[in-house]
Amino acid sequence: MTTDQPHPAQATPPASADDTDGPSPSATPPADKAAPSAAPPVDEADPHPAEPTRPHPNTPKPPTPAGKQADTQAGGRAAGRTGTEAAGRPDGAGGPPVGVAFLLAQLGSHAAGLFAERVAALDLTPPQAGLLRMLKGSPGCSQRELADRLGMPPSRFVPFVDTMEERGLVERRRNPDDRRLHALYLTEAGESLLDELRPLAMAHEADLTSTLSPEEYRQLKGLLQRMAADKNLTPGVHPGFRSVRPR
Repeated sequence: MTTDQPHPAQATPPASADDTDGPSPSATPPADKAAPSAAPPVDEADPHPAEPTRPHPNTPKPPTPAGKQADTQAGGRAAGRTGTEAAGRPDGAGGPPVGVAFLLAQLGSHAAGLFAERVAALDLTPPQAGLLRMLKGSPGCSQRELADRLGMPPSRFVPFVDTMEERGLVERRRNPDDRRLHALYLTEAGESLLDELRPLAMAHEADLTSTLSPEEYRQLKGLLQRMAADKNLTPGVHPGFRSVRPR
């Protein structure tokens, strides 16, 4: 006789994360345990982090703006200089860069103009004043020697001297060693005019260099003399003599 016995109930397996739409109440951590953070603490960070992505070596670099590139190049050329010297500009100026050559030309033109105004009071030109000074230091030079020293062709030097001889400032004398040559000398009138010229020249020098101390004056003069010697310029001779036209 068969006895019906109830079948034992099968235990229901616990629900998994895939079987539920939400977390199970039993999955909630106890209150006394904190939930793990999304990122590890700093002292527990990975000691070998992944290297950042590097650009491919053949990747072209973005072009540098022209203005910035020019500024970078100018800064490199001015390395080791400071202030207005690096920019090549005088103090307080906002114009284009200037150098020593420009400053010498600027001051030279300014000085020549002022000197011409001063000697005009004696009815002289700067070249005529220069010849008087030269003859004072080297009396008896021949016309050919003076023309060569001044860089003037004889065709211009002879009428240049003629003008001064007509005014009675210089005189020609036969060279006793070579009768074909004429030696030049100052006359008494020339000596007297040179005496009047001397204080004007001294005032001109003092006015032009008034901003310098005595030590700065000596230093500047020495530097300029060295520069002139390096360019093989004749001491005491203005290059403007080469373009002199008889007056």
